[in-house]
Amino acid sequence: MPENIGPLQKECFDFKHVYAYLENGTLPDETKLAKKICLEASQYALLDGIFYHFYQPRTRGRKKDLFVKQLACPRQFRNDLLKSYHEIGYFGFDRTYLAIKNKYFFPGMYQAVADFIRGCDSCQRAMPHVHAKRVPLTPMPITDTFARWHIDLIGPFKETKLGHRHILIVKKKDGPFYIAAKGLNHTYKLRRCEDNKMLKSMINANRLKLYTPPDHRPDKNAPPPDVPRPDPRREEQPNFQNPVPPPNPNNDEMFQIQMLVFQILMNL
Repeated sequence: MPENIGPLQKECFDFKHVYAYLENGTLPDETKLAKKICLEASQYALLDGIFYHFYQPRTRGRKKDLFVKQLACPRQFRNDLLKSYHEIGYFGFDRTYLAIKNKYFFPGMYQAVADFIRGCDSCQRAMPHVHAKRVPLTPMPITDTFARWHIDLIGPFKETKLGHRHILIVKKKDGPFYIAAKGLNHTYKLRRCEDNKMLKSMINANRLKLYTPPDHRPDKNAPPPDVPRPDPRREEQPNFQNPVPPPNPNNDEMFQIQMLVFQILMNL
């Protein structure tokens, strides 16, 4: 903090009204804001042109008449203040907040410290997530051989002569398996059907799924079960029951021709 912080505190929007009230006794024209300043002024003090805030800790073992003097921090120095205290050892919220609280004050400091630590890139990468949500276990879909591959990239390692530093691991999906033994807590010991080898680890039941051979799997493009499948080898048979449409009695000549054709077809 600079030595001439008094003028900066006076210009800060969070402190300028209380600063002016303690310095000159002036209040804003707005009644509601003036009442708020009169109530908050008892928590502040102006000592040698420097603006301070006082608070009484509510911790057991401390004297009730003990007050902690905190320097009022203007807005332009708050981010540097949070950064300097947090990057000392990348401590968590409690240690960082208590360390700042013993010396400095500004409105909304509790939430500002929490947001700053939550947005710290180094803490998000290094600190373990105690209450992190686990990824739900779902059964893998049944596919044909070499239809699913597992790929992973490990490294970096010491650079080789060719300039490589990573290793790409590619592994095809194993299976199918059959259950060889039953363990505790819904776990099973599996044996691979292809080479009859036993897996080393126990597999939980929620990762298992019934295997169906490819030739017994349903056709995804098949029509619904209530629609009959057309047989391309079957030719359409003629309709012998009604080979000719019903005659029209209004046309005599056409009626006679239709009747003659109908009699010939019936005698076949």
